[in-house]
Amino acid sequence: MSKDICLYKSKRIELPSLTGEAHTELLKGWSLSYVYFLRELKDVFLIIVKYKSVSKSLICRKCKEENILPEGINNEWTERSILERINALKNFGLISKDGEVINANIFNSNLGSELTDEDKNIFKSIFFQYFRFREIISWMINPYAENRLEIMSSINEFEVKEKTKVTFPFINEGRFTNSFFFELKDNADVFYINDKNSDLMRFWDVFVKWGTTLDLLDRFQPKWADINVLPKVNSLSCVYFKKEIQKNFSLIGFIHQNYKSNYIYIPQLILDIIMLYRFPIDGIKKMIVDQCLENRDKVSMQRTSEIFVEEKEKVLLPMHRNTYVSHLLML
Repeated sequence: MSKDICLYKSKRIELPSLTGEAHTELLKGWSLSYVYFLRELKDVFLIIVKYKSVSKSLICRKCKEENILPEGINNEWTERSILERINALKNFGLISKDGEVINANIFNSNLGSELTDEDKNIFKSIFFQYFRFREIISWMINPYAENRLEIMSSINEFEVKEKTKVTFPFINEGRFTNSFFFELKDNADVFYINDKNSDLMRFWDVFVKWGTTLDLLDRFQPKWADINVLPKVNSLSCVYFKKEIQKNFSLIGFIHQNYKSNYIYIPQLILDIIMLYRFPIDGIKKMIVDQCLENRDKVSMQRTSEIFVEEKEKVLLPMHRNTYVSHLLML
């Protein structure tokens, strides 16, 4: 059964951004790096190390000679795209502002290879240190806070997993994500990025791409759980930092406490669990199947034919014996 969330009377609140001396200090140089793909960033760094140069023309040529392809839509390097990655490496502290490599051995993988777990840990460290990522994380901790720096100064992986909120970003006019709400209820406060900070609107997608690549964030569309927002908004998604599933979590107990019906739509169940616990989607789906099999006398999985399931909807549907499960029947 679909659920409508009405935002007609929502209060609109501008998200506070860095101001004053902090803003001036942190915005020195290229403060925003629109680099989505970590493997190609690692490869450009390794090319710089190998050929001991930050010349964009040389690096562009060597990337082609080494058969290192960019991961984006345009699968050919240009000097501009190389320059963007060089400046990103400077922003992230992997090379100095004058082009000196800080630590030549920081990555242990080969040119063109996929990221190793060690590589991902390096990028995780960057993710939690880079002030632009920290600024966005601070919204997810407390969107009302006026003092961004106070929150940003204490951000680490533990704090993020414990204190961040499930976030619902969307596009309110324009091309980029510029609005957010943090409660799945009618007339929830809607926070927006001021138009003068359009660079941050673009950077949201970089934040999400890094977070999902590093297995920190989960993302899905609420419409897959039959959630509709009124008035209609563009590109609504649900984004959150994942927490480990509690070993003693009882699916049966959760259903008894939160549902009156005996027939439970699984995508809605998954969304409800995420809102309270922020467990990872894949972990929730596995837990549903495992606990249903352990409690056959209390709950039955109701299967659905794959022909009725759209490809994207499969994100919120568990599988059992090669068949998608759409509902639970409480016995």
